Amino acid sequence: IDVPDKICVDKVLGRRICRQCGGNFNITDVHDDGFIMPPTLPNPPCECDKSVNWVKREDDSKDIISSRLADFHLQTAPIIRHYERIGEMLHFRPYRGIQDMDELEKIVMKYFDWVDDV
Repeated sequence: IDVPDKICVDKVLGRRICRQCGGNFNITDVHDDGFIMPPTLPNPPCECDKSVNWVKREDDSKDIISSRLADFHLQTAPIIRHYERIGEMLHFRPYRGIQDMDELEKIVMKYFDWVDDV
């Protein structure tokens, strides 16, 4: 799944957890570089007072997120290069975030159907 680091950082910085009901939400509205990822808010609306109860995780800071992304790229780069070299790498850009997961599922299932036929 290919998402630019800036968008990953923005979305992670928007994570919120409700201390009262335990809900997980995202307040970030991304409209950047073709990506359209609206906030993920409770439906129906959370009855909790979000100004008091919605909190960020302590490790949701730009520095920590950027460091984790750098580690991720360092650790996965050799694996990605290997699968690209043998023609087995699937790249997918979820321009609409979680709304694109059904499309990703279809692509992956089609790929594995093809692999089973070989």
